[in-house]
Amino acid sequence: MAFATGSYATVWEIESKERYTKVILSTSRKNRDTGEYETDFNDYVTLVGDAHQMASTLKPRDRIRLGNVICSNWYNKEKRKKYYNFVAFSYEPVSSYDAASGTVQRANTSPAQSSADDDPF
Repeated sequence: MAFATGSYATVWEIESKERYTKVILSTSRKNRDTGEYETDFNDYVTLVGDAHQMASTLKPRDRIRLGNVICSNWYNKEKRKKYYNFVAFSYEPVSSYDAASGTVQRANTSPAQSSADDDPF
């Protein structure tokens, strides 16, 4: 499902600043031909607002479900290069995912049924 609202992601690195938190996170999707999971997004994401406030509890390898997110870009004419900015305003911690049953165990909540469109990895 890539970087989008509702995507499940794994946090790999966390760098907290005064007004925001930078994380490296990745999302994956299942290759229908091979049955293997393949990374489809892996980059820096800036957590702001509520997401920044919650980020103090994040640890590497934590699983989250993205809430409100945006992507913007800008082009540097001198370098002839396009830059992208990924920003998350909210997220929900996820404790674990049971692929066999399709259930997601969210932190501090009861198990919830995952829809077929949700890609937890």
